[in-house]
Amino acid sequence: MKVCKSVQAILLLVNLILLMNCTENFNDDNFERDINFNKRWKFLRCGTNTIDSNFYRIDFDDGKWETVELPHSPKIEPLVVNNQWQGVCWYRKKFNIDKKYSN
Repeated sequence: MKVCKSVQAILLLVNLILLMNCTENFNDDNFERDINFNKRWKFLRCGTNTIDSNFYRIDFDDGKWETVELPHSPKIEPLVVNNQWQGVCWYRKKFNIDKKYSN
């Protein structure tokens, strides 16, 4: 019985030491994050000649645009298309980058 308890204690101690070493490697400097960039895009399907030169501006108000996720199709067409829609579409996305990643 004493041998089993000693072995259990040693295994517990080894596991604790290993766990402490693992957590030291997970700080913010070397931790990669996967970000799903496909969500919350703004979408506008324009007429064939509708292009606003302000669409690219950061302060442009896209509040009336549709919110979509990528991949996205401007218009779902049936398998047989006689008069397929053609025109200009715009996609916009606003996001912030933490200043520590600026360089």
